[in-house]
Amino acid sequence: MRLIFAGTSSFAVPALNKLLETEHDVVGVYTQPDKRSGRGRKIRTSPVKEFALQHKLPVLQPRNLDNEHYYLLETKPELVIVVSYGVILPQHILNIPDKGCLNIHASLLPRWRGAAPIQRAIESGDERTGVTLMQVDQGLDTGDILLQSSIPINKADTYGSLHEKLAQLGAITLIDVLRDIADGKTKATKQNHSEATYAKKVTKEESWINWDGSAKAIVQKICAFNPKPIARTMLDDKVILLLIAHEGPETKNAPPGTIIRAQGKIIQVQANDGTVNLTMVQLAGSRAMKVCDFLNGFSIDIGQKFESGDNASS
Repeated sequence: MRLIFAGTSSFAVPALNKLLETEHDVVGVYTQPDKRSGRGRKIRTSPVKEFALQHKLPVLQPRNLDNEHYYLLETKPELVIVVSYGVILPQHILNIPDKGCLNIHASLLPRWRGAAPIQRAIESGDERTGVTLMQVDQGLDTGDILLQSSIPINKADTYGSLHEKLAQLGAITLIDVLRDIADGKTKATKQNHSEATYAKKVTKEESWINWDGSAKAIVQKICAFNPKPIARTMLDDKVILLLIAHEGPETKNAPPGTIIRAQGKIIQVQANDGTVNLTMVQLAGSRAMKVCDFLNGFSIDIGQKFESGDNASS
């Protein structure tokens, strides 16, 4: 089939790579325009653009998709594949390909529609997640489902590790769907909209830890926000970034936020109903370290207290 691929973030790269291993013809790659970012305000290209150029694929970066109507009519794609593109396709674009437009979404829809499905699944303590291949419509992740694949969320999973797993799973599932489309075996299933939940975009303001919460909820948040925006807390006037943690003993011997152990491989902190063991942290502006290394250069006393997010300021 003649395919147009539309994607921007690193989540989309495995799917595009998988397409190049098939007999399908990727006749164009849409990605968002280059942007200036970072301290030096350097122009940065998207991961999809970098990959496409490496493989000599035509790259298009329009600021307005309305102007692409005639180009797509001339290109005559049979199918448009959208993966983490970051732009809503207008209806007149959706109507062009004979076999429609499909999207890879990083959740088991209708659960976690929206911008941050991976992070919200971890933060909420979901036991499983997956990918959904769906037909694109004008709603927010509301299209009919073509195929879903699921995997367990492990206790050690972070946003980063689960993002990579789901990107690879989405690529594999995409090839299965394309095979079904070619064989005329696809069956679209409507979503149960009454069961929908929404994964709103994660903000930096959410990253402050409230130690009055449960140990389980705090650990889930730390995992969900690694590697971005990274959970954080205050110790005196220092911002401490929290990267890896697990639940400690279910004891309650001090006010929430109190450091009750800082030795060896862990910093143990009192939560509302138990304790949190921090094993990898980072002083803001420095590099991430295992706690055993961090404690060699940063003095922490038993009884000191981390400030909750409600009391911290960025």
